[in-house]
Amino acid sequence: MRCADPASVTTELGAALRSWPVVDQACGIVMHVLGCDADAAFGVLRRISRGTSRRLSDVAAVVVRRRGRGLEREPVSLSGGAAGERVFTSPAWGRR
Repeated sequence: MRCADPASVTTELGAALRSWPVVDQACGIVMHVLGCDADAAFGVLRRISRGTSRRLSDVAAVVVRRRGRGLEREPVSLSGGAAGERVFTSPAWGRR
């Protein structure tokens, strides 16, 4: 097993720490708009990220920039939805 290059690990950790406040803000917005708890809000963001093949931090930045507008119109299943179901159909959620 190979160990990751310490410089790349440091870079990745730095990027994660810098993006976390935006993800946290987006979770708060999702909680407000959808009336869910923090775990469910993070799950929504994660499913959007996976469903649109975008980084979680990019999805969070879109939610924050749009202040959650349009989020309540999307077909959200806080329970996880059916296998293979796209949680968010709007391509705008995956764009910067």
